[in-house]
Amino acid sequence: MTNYRLFGSELSPYSVKVRSYFRFKDLPHEWIPRSPAVQAEFQKYARLPLVPLVVTPEDEGVQDSTPIIERLEAAKPEPSIVPADPALAFLSALLEEYGDEWGNK
Repeated sequence: MTNYRLFGSELSPYSVKVRSYFRFKDLPHEWIPRSPAVQAEFQKYARLPLVPLVVTPEDEGVQDSTPIIERLEAAKPEPSIVPADPALAFLSALLEEYGDEWGNK
C-alpha cells in the first residue's frame, strides 16, 4: 500500500491535528518534519508556504488541516469522526472550528 506523506512541524498544532487523525484512522503515512533538507519537495506540492501539507498516494498536494481531514474522511468514513446524531455533528463541527480559530491563541 502506498503511503501518504505528511509534511509538518511538532510546533504546529494543525500539523499535530492531522497526524493525530492519520493515527486514529490507521492510515499509512510518513511524517516528514519540514526543514531546509526537504524544501524542494515541499515547494513542489505546496500552494502556500504553510504546514501541514499532505501528499496523497496519487501525488497530489493538499493543505489546510480541516480540508485535509474532510477529504480523507470522505474517502475512508469508518471509523467516523463525525457523530451520527445531526445535533452532535453540528456541535462537533462548531467545536472544531472554534478550536482551530481561537483555541491556539
